[in-house]
Formats: sequence, structure tokens, C-alpha cells
Amino acid sequence: MICLSYRLLLVALLATVSACQPTTLPAEALADYVADPAHQLRQVQQIGNTEVSVAYQPTDLLVTRELQGQQSSRAAVDSLRKKYRNSAFFLLSIARNGREVLQPKEGFAEYSELLQTLAFRMSDHVRLITSQGDTLRPANYYLDRTYASASASQLLFAFPAPASRGTWRFQLLECGLGTGNLSFPFEAHAASTVPSLALD
Repeated sequence: MICLSYRLLLVALLATVSACQPTTLPAEALADYVADPAHQLRQVQQIGNTEVSVAYQPTDLLVTRELQGQQSSRAAVDSLRKKYRNSAFFLLSIARNGREVLQPKEGFAEYSELLQTLAFRMSDHVRLITSQGDTLRPANYYLDRTYASASASQLLFAFPAPASRGTWRFQLLECGLGTGNLSFPFEAHAASTVPSLALD
């Protein structure tokens, strides 16, 4: 009887917590939601003086960035959602001593080699592995060139949409940064329950 009461209490508690989570958020709050460690959408690892973080990027967060400074009509939002819906996006950030890792003053040869790797070869160093045993390679990726003016080097990866259950592991293989192979786990449930963009 006590066990049954405990289960009922647990179900009620979970229902209450779920009811407290918003279903829509304005653009700025959506970015804060993704950055909040409580939502488990961003993972960080520190290796010596190098910090590597990976953040899941929900479709509506990409939509807000593309519509920045424009009217966010329902038609425009729906069109962009359709554009992104068959992919899963992850933002990889790499910083060394609080600065982006692409630093020309570290030496031209080293800088040039790392630039070539980050700009053109990262598809060979990144993959997404699902708990169903699928290994997904990036369909595309983009290096944000900020010319040593940012606090981290950032790359946005697009993967074919994985199964919406279980665990996803974002794997970063050694790519010349001295970090070794790194793995960042994400729960598919956390990614699938992100609030959507609130429309005016």
C-alpha cells in the first residue's frame, strides 16, 4: 500500500513539474533556456587550459537567429521550421585561456594548419552516436570566422535528425588541439521538450 502511495505521489509530482515548464518562450528567453545547465542542453569539459562545450540548438533557436531584426510572422517562422526540421544542430565552442583557439600570433604554420582543420576537415573529427547504435556524420557544418576577436571558436554542425528517444553522444575526436577524444552525452527527451518560439 505504501509502495502504491509512493508511486502515485511520484506521478503527481512529475505531472506538476511538467505543467510548470512553459510551452512557448520569446526569442531571448529561448536562448537562456538552452544555456541553463538545468535543462541539460549544453555540456562543458575542461582539458588543461582548453574549454570545450557542445550545445544542442533547437530548431526555433535557429529560426530566431535567422529572423533577427525582421518581422517574425507565422508564415516566415513556419517556412524556416520546415527548412531545419530534418536536422539536429549542435554548436561546438572551443576556447583556450578564455580566447578562441584560432590565434595568428601563436605562429603562422600552426594557425594555418588549425584553420584548415576547423574550416574544412571537421566532418572527419565529429560524429553523433545514438543509443540505438547509429553513427551519424555531419551533413554540413559552418565555422564562424571572428578573426581572433571572440572568446571562443564556434562551429555549427547539422546532422541528419536522430531518433527522438534514448541518448545521443556528440563525439569530438582529437583534431590537433591536444584534447584527446571527447564525448558529450545528451538526452533525446531534453531536446524534444524544448519550448517553441512564442509568436506575437
